[in-house]
Formats: sequence, structure tokens, C-alpha cells
Amino acid sequence: MGFTIMESFMDDVEIDSVFGLGTKVIMKKKIKKHLVDIDKEELVSLGGVG
Repeated sequence: MGFTIMESFMDDVEIDSVFGLGTKVIMKKKIKKHLVDIDKEELVSLGGVG
């Protein structure tokens, strides 16, 4: 059940297990950045920079 929950939050889950050595779990999640392009003149008009 634990792996099902982890997989639901991740984009990719890889599990590699070797008897006697252990288990390696690789979880990947892509995070999007929301970038806003505002130049200084627009910030001044919005009251952000004086």
C-alpha cells in the first residue's frame, strides 16, 4: 500500500532490489515554475518599485 501512495504523488518511480544488498527506490517529480516577466516600468506603475 505504501508504494501505491508514493506512486500517486510522483511522475515516475523505479525500484531496484538486490538480494543481500538492499533496495534502491528512485522517485521523480517534475515541478513547474511559474515565471512572470515584468519589467521595472510596469512595477513602478503597480507601486512595487519607487
